[in-house]
Amino acid sequence: MYRILLLVAALLVGCPTVTPEPEEPTPSPAEHLFSFAVIGDPHVTSMSENQERLAAAVDHINASDRAIELVLIVGDIGWSGGLEIARDTLSGLDALWVPIPGDNELHAGEEALWGDVFADHYASLATELDDFELAPVPVWNPQWEQDSWFRNGRFGYGGLHFVTLDWISRDSGILGEFAEIHDFEGGTFDFFEQTLTSLPEGLAEDVVLAAHHPMHPGSFTIEEMERIGEVTTPLAGRIAASFGGHYHGDGEEPSMDGGFLVVAVDATWDDVVSYRLVEVWGNEVGFEYQHEIVVVPFP
Repeated sequence: MYRILLLVAALLVGCPTVTPEPEEPTPSPAEHLFSFAVIGDPHVTSMSENQERLAAAVDHINASDRAIELVLIVGDIGWSGGLEIARDTLSGLDALWVPIPGDNELHAGEEALWGDVFADHYASLATELDDFELAPVPVWNPQWEQDSWFRNGRFGYGGLHFVTLDWISRDSGILGEFAEIHDFEGGTFDFFEQTLTSLPEGLAEDVVLAAHHPMHPGSFTIEEMERIGEVTTPLAGRIAASFGGHYHGDGEEPSMDGGFLVVAVDATWDDVVSYRLVEVWGNEVGFEYQHEIVVVPFP
């Protein structure tokens, strides 16, 4: 019996101590962080009702109890004298707001005017948004052999990285209704690629893209979408959504590479007045998003 006890003791001394694997901490419940809104295609010109419709959306956002802290306006904001009127109307927002150009401003010959109209507002955003940056303009556009003012920008807010993009075609004909990736030095694709490939490591789904054209094959050619996919596919899971207008209707679909949600936002200038509301929730693991189409009462 004594020999058996010695043998067992020897075996126990020779066995390595097994340390249990530490349990992964349970993530805390997601908390509501903030909300942002997306306004599509105000089309403010000399038609007073279009300005009144935009003003109704502004008032509704201001009166909301949904913690709307940021508003993106995804193009066709105004032209033929309407750009200044739209700017003044949007200046009534209590939330921070970021303008994005559409094809109508460009085709009305106001590509360069945009910078003059929003210069003071951009200067204000630079003091209020994290790492706010605009691409330098103008740049030489070798495709059309002319200077182009690509209104591309990026900034941080609430832990998210926002990237606003100018995919507007510089074609003055019917093809001007579609997008172009402007794949050359100083062009939009150049800005897009540099921005997304230099993102800091962070939480999942922390990138929001916005442009006038939704980023899907209805706006771009298949070849152009493949080029875009080369940038977005490695970031699958980090891109929350791509917002756009242009189609004057609401819609959602997965991107061609399945990496993010493509969202079309209805225009404020026709039929009902509405905007897209996105609530952002988050914890130490990542972000969650709740979308809602908000209809604004308008006589």
